[in-house]
Amino acid sequence: MVYAEYQNSIIDYKRFCRFHLLKARGIKTYIFSLLFFVFGVFFIIMAVTVQNPALYGVAVILLGLAIALPFLYLWLQNVKINKRFRGDRLYEKIKHFFVFSENGLHLTIKAKGKEEDYEIPYSQMLRVYERNDVFYIYIGAMHALIIPKSAIREDQKGELKGYFCLLGKRFKGNQKLSDNIPFDGEDK
Repeated sequence: MVYAEYQNSIIDYKRFCRFHLLKARGIKTYIFSLLFFVFGVFFIIMAVTVQNPALYGVAVILLGLAIALPFLYLWLQNVKINKRFRGDRLYEKIKHFFVFSENGLHLTIKAKGKEEDYEIPYSQMLRVYERNDVFYIYIGAMHALIIPKSAIREDQKGELKGYFCLLGKRFKGNQKLSDNIPFDGEDK
């Protein structure tokens, strides 16, 4: 069994939202940027072909939008997060207690003297992303549990990663050279 605990942090939540927007959503975040880029290139080709300066202007605007959209999405996301948490003093007082076993995750959430327990089998985890310092466990399309690696005992990190490997392609682990080193007692 692997044990971890985590207290909510707005900074960690913002990092998760940035990761979700720019990485986990994949092409969905960049589809409009790609479309603006394609149309911008098309207008450049048209401007060169027909020697029309107005088409150059349109191309520059479209290419500028292609570059600016991901940054605009990030800015809007931060505005929304700041607005959401401006008056919420409870969020950073919520504590999560995780117990991982071969059957899944037992999660206990404590806030304001109240306690809720959840059993989450691995089959209900949509995907798990491993970053250098954190695991994001998606339990909904946009809902994830955040587990900093610092909250896990050093001798249990390999065991937790082994549990996540049971998810198959739903586990997106770090691909570093050090990950290829076998754990104690494990053969290559």
